Amino acid sequence: MSEITTTDQKSSKFKYFRDQTLSLTYALLAVFAIRSALVEPFRIPSGSMIPTLFVGDQIFVNKMAYGLKVPFTEWIFPEPVYLYKGAGPKRGDVIVF
Repeated sequence: MSEITTTDQKSSKFKYFRDQTLSLTYALLAVFAIRSALVEPFRIPSGSMIPTLFVGDQIFVNKMAYGLKVPFTEWIFPEPVYLYKGAGPKRGDVIVF
């Protein structure tokens, strides 16, 4: 009887650990997807953009403004494949590298 209980407890602990790990993995994937495709926060490190942006300013970069490209497609095709192609940069836009 105690052997069954011990096996059930081990199974229950493993299931709990697996569920927690999956939840954390999904959350991290969502965060990285948002940061790499939609928006990303940046802090201005130098005064090269004064008087427009000052040292220490915090900005959000809209990565959808120029499109959403499928990674590594330029290695296979002559042009990269875009899921969404936005307009190119215009005069006065701030570009972050």
